[in-house]
Amino acid sequence: MARRITSGKTDQIKKSVFYWLNLGISPIPIWGTRTGKDPGYEGWQELEVDRKNFRTHFKKGNSIGGLWGKPSGGIIDLDLDWDEAALVAPFILPETFIYGRNKRPGTHYLYRCRSAQNSKWSFLSQKNPILEVRSNGRQSLLPPSKHPDDDVYVIEHEVEIADINQTDLEEKVKNIAIASVFLRKYPEEGMRHDYIHGITGALLHASWDEERVMEVVLAVLKAGPERGTDFKERKRTMTNTIEKFSEKDNTIWGLPKLKTEGFIDQKEQKKLKEWLGSDRFYDEDGAPPSKPREMIPLFPQRLLLVDGLVGEITDWSMKHARYRQPPFHLLVGLMTIALCTRNRYIIGGQHTPLQPYFLSVAETGAGKDVIRNHLNHIIAQQLKRPDMVPSAFLSAQAVRQELTQTLDGFCWVWDEAGADLANANNVDRGVYTSLISAFGQAQGFLGPVRAINHSFDAVDKPFVTVAASSQPTLLHNVLRDQHLLEGGFLGRFLLFDVGSSTGVRNKPMDRIFPSSIKKELVKMMEVPIEPDDPAIEVAMGERLHDRIHAYEDECKAIREVAPLWTRAHQHALIIAGLVAVGINQKRPVITSEILEWSIDLSRWSSSCWEARYREAAGGLTDAYSRKFKRIEQLIRQVRNQVRAANLHPGDKKYKLMIDGYMPRGVLRYLSGIKSSDLEDILDGLIDAGLVHTKETGRYQVYWASAE
Repeated sequence: MARRITSGKTDQIKKSVFYWLNLGISPIPIWGTRTGKDPGYEGWQELEVDRKNFRTHFKKGNSIGGLWGKPSGGIIDLDLDWDEAALVAPFILPETFIYGRNKRPGTHYLYRCRSAQNSKWSFLSQKNPILEVRSNGRQSLLPPSKHPDDDVYVIEHEVEIADINQTDLEEKVKNIAIASVFLRKYPEEGMRHDYIHGITGALLHASWDEERVMEVVLAVLKAGPERGTDFKERKRTMTNTIEKFSEKDNTIWGLPKLKTEGFIDQKEQKKLKEWLGSDRFYDEDGAPPSKPREMIPLFPQRLLLVDGLVGEITDWSMKHARYRQPPFHLLVGLMTIALCTRNRYIIGGQHTPLQPYFLSVAETGAGKDVIRNHLNHIIAQQLKRPDMVPSAFLSAQAVRQELTQTLDGFCWVWDEAGADLANANNVDRGVYTSLISAFGQAQGFLGPVRAINHSFDAVDKPFVTVAASSQPTLLHNVLRDQHLLEGGFLGRFLLFDVGSSTGVRNKPMDRIFPSSIKKELVKMMEVPIEPDDPAIEVAMGERLHDRIHAYEDECKAIREVAPLWTRAHQHALIIAGLVAVGINQKRPVITSEILEWSIDLSRWSSSCWEARYREAAGGLTDAYSRKFKRIEQLIRQVRNQVRAANLHPGDKKYKLMIDGYMPRGVLRYLSGIKSSDLEDILDGLIDAGLVHTKETGRYQVYWASAE
């Protein structure tokens, strides 16, 4: 709800002025009547108001202005003039302090960005700019002042003013400007499918990455007139366009076709082309496109577009993390629902329980840690169920002890699973055999297990979930172990592999867990479970059963790495069921859209397994060769890496990179390769004459030879 802070009388002016000073904003008086927008006097840019001298400057009847930029510690105002800009902004901008007017809410977003420059985004001859960034030397009216049309300014979202770097700010501002134009040109009726296809294609043809394309197009859709089924149809149009574009489909529309079909005119096409064509772009996971990819398949960003609680928790996890790794945030969403279902559901007609085994793979721990931390935050802190908090164990012996006590509601967070498996002896492997036996038996009966040094009693309706993690090199050792490969254990895991990506730094982080999500999870957890209660069936039509059988046949046909694809269809069913429960826990239904999404995720995961298997079979020589090429490319494309390095423009390393020199520390950060390996690779590149090096000040820098 909007909040007013009063002004006009002297004591009320004091209250208002002190409020803005407490936020770090430098207030200035706006003279004349309370409806004026300009200060009305000279030297206001240098005015310094504090708690001691405010009565000298503020008089009864004054309005209050905020002086942006340096006087306010780098706080800036993003002023949204177009109504369309105010409508799309909530779906593009990170959370921050917001104020506006009663008649035009959500028009002023405040951020802290010390390097921000004043700018205006105007579209052709439109009277008002779309939006404006106000920094040094600029001011805006603050609540509780009045606008010239007698409308009062009010505070609408009173939270901490968020930090944002200049590069991210400029990208978000451009996204809003383009989305605003697209929303203004949105057809009132008819051809909306073609229009969404066209604007999505226009962004893709401009080499925008999938994540950014979806951000802009979804903002247009969410702010536009489409609702319900129509909204889902338009969203499907967007995802289909992205998918076809990735398949090199040459029929995808762009700006020329939008003009031909009458959606935009020639001048508008020219202006949009100018806006779309001047960026440096990023790959699907946020990495520069010049960064060579290994064999690991890209994570399709469209898989983040999932409805219900799974999608909402995934979105929260992405905002809450220090480093963004989209596959891992999706894993958090799926595992949260799996834990909250508490073994109450099966897939109708298939008798498949919602009992997932997940394995996350990354070269660094920064991304993998988010899984355990976020699951703990949701289950223990938000839902107040520490008894269900996933347990982490440091040895197979500890796992044996826990499994001996219970196989009911057991969740194992398994750090460095690759190391444990690679070093497992026959005794330890009995634990894994027991887990294999438990997989898929959540609605059945697991007989007693007897093995060396451990035993498990018979369990009715065992429920076991696993969230494992591993480094790639350790996983390669496991994949060379035919006993583990052919024994079927690894095939139980849905693999979430980010390759060599170290994640994208996330600024600012959203630390608020949405109450709407918590409310639905609490409902799910409050349902009592009786031993004799029948499982709730997740409905799925006969045609979809045929579809999953066809996918099963497809997986079996992949002979070379069959053990890693054997359970792919079962994974698809499990995650489809989790999504369906997250949408409607009382009457979950797997729709065609949900099933195709889950098959896409399962296929990507199995492709990651296949890539890892081939990489392991190829040995370390190929892996070293890829790292060698990656380091060379990072140095050769140094200017394209500035944004990924997350440096401030005033940083010496930033200037070195702009000048074509790659600092060693930045290279280590971008590559994610440990220092000793990096040193060997750099020595090899220098010996081959591909790279040169020197000391500049206190930095060791590298640059590439001319090609």
